[in-house]
Amino acid sequence: SSQFTLQVMSVVSLLVPFVLAYIAYVWRAMDSQKITEKEIR
Repeated sequence: SSQFTLQVMSVVSLLVPFVLAYIAYVWRAMDSQKITEKEIR
């Protein structure tokens, strides 16, 4: 594969853990606040 492809893959592989950690953090923050019936409607 080309140099560009390898660079993109390495950048993506470095970013993926941060993205997953952010998603997990937001998920926890949303779970801690229970949704009321009023918000569903």
